[in-house]
Amino acid sequence: MKRCLLIFTATYPAGNKDGFVADELPYIAPRFDQVILLPVNAVGDFLPIKETLPEQCTYIIGNTRSAKAGRMRDLLYSFTSLFNTNSDFRHERKTAATTFKKRLFLDYFEGRTRQATQDIWQKLQNVLMDFDEITLYSYWLYSACRVMLNIEDLIKTYFPSVQTRTFSRAHRYDLYEWAEPRGYIPYRELFLNRVDGIFPCSADGVDHINHAYPDIIERTATVALGRLGTGEPVEMAQSLDHAAQEEIQNFKKADEAQDKPVFEMISCSWLRPVKRLDLLVAALANLNRDLPVTLRWTHFGDGDTQEQFDDLKALAASKLDFMDVRLMGSRSKAYILSYYLTLAPQIFINCSANEGVPVSIMEAMSCSLPVFATDVGGTKEVTGDGLVGVLWPKDVSAQRMADDILNFIDAPVAVRSEFAQMARTQWERMSQASVNYAQFADVLDGRVPPQDIPFVDY
Repeated sequence: MKRCLLIFTATYPAGNKDGFVADELPYIAPRFDQVILLPVNAVGDFLPIKETLPEQCTYIIGNTRSAKAGRMRDLLYSFTSLFNTNSDFRHERKTAATTFKKRLFLDYFEGRTRQATQDIWQKLQNVLMDFDEITLYSYWLYSACRVMLNIEDLIKTYFPSVQTRTFSRAHRYDLYEWAEPRGYIPYRELFLNRVDGIFPCSADGVDHINHAYPDIIERTATVALGRLGTGEPVEMAQSLDHAAQEEIQNFKKADEAQDKPVFEMISCSWLRPVKRLDLLVAALANLNRDLPVTLRWTHFGDGDTQEQFDDLKALAASKLDFMDVRLMGSRSKAYILSYYLTLAPQIFINCSANEGVPVSIMEAMSCSLPVFATDVGGTKEVTGDGLVGVLWPKDVSAQRMADDILNFIDAPVAVRSEFAQMARTQWERMSQASVNYAQFADVLDGRVPPQDIPFVDY
């Protein structure tokens, strides 16, 4: 029996919006004869990323038009939705899209996913002729999931003897209504009724679906925990080029030449309001006092525009002139992990207003960094309740953050080392890719029912 896996992403491998898919592929791909990546939002002027995919993997970019032409086509399809007789669409428009704003967005959403479906199917149809079983897996419970179900309908129409199964992950904006800019996620009822297994990346996400939609009594999907994970950092850092390795070694030599030991605080995120880097800067500004250490804040990550990066740089210059600040911008995963392993920073800080499950925290813990973070989304499930550092309430003040950091600076070295060791131990227990993704692969290839994924409580 020949088996194929179709993975529906936002842009990967034609972009990095959901680049974490790459972490799963080494565990999933060997289970199938062929794996086809299908980025539903990629367009012709996207360039595939330069990384090696497992030998079973290939990809199809359905839309070969430019981004501008693609957006114009999106709008055109939005208008044609007014004449769309699809029963799922008409039901959604009647029961869930209850305001003009929601209906307008649904029309756009439906038009765009219809367009993506047609573009992908045109290139995919002939590829599927030789398979007896096709598993469809969407990385998002959003537009990618709608396209996935459309493609499944076409498979059943054109290849009625082929067995199909459908699965989807769910993260943040595709899971929590308050995290979606419009407060509305289309086709929630359809997804819960049709997808065979839905896997929020946190137990908090599982609880949200189960408690938010008790009225969908005909639901056939199994909603189960599908933890994300990160790889062994030493192995992942080995791919770093020589010039970058030398730069990091020079950072280490400079630290060793300091008169006082360096206390380095790391953050790693996009420059977006939800990450509250302004709150972090305000907290760090309260550390301006005589201390037995040299303070440093290092941030990895940039924004959607250069202006966002320049604004953060100006804010840090005005508030943190008493400490060393490194705004590193966007760096590769190998660079970041190598930096952590080589310089051994003292703490990792995340003060986001909301999260799904922060992979950046997993990566920090894998390198034995204690974590100071807000208790939002699935963060507690990764860190434990204060096991690996400090867990702040969502509405934490800058002064409270500063006080906790100062207490950690003053703590005995043995205490700080214990938190570092616990961070690594907790990562091995909860967030190890070789464990979590192997379990998920068992579900995708049919060895284990979705509800039988082992649940490890934090």
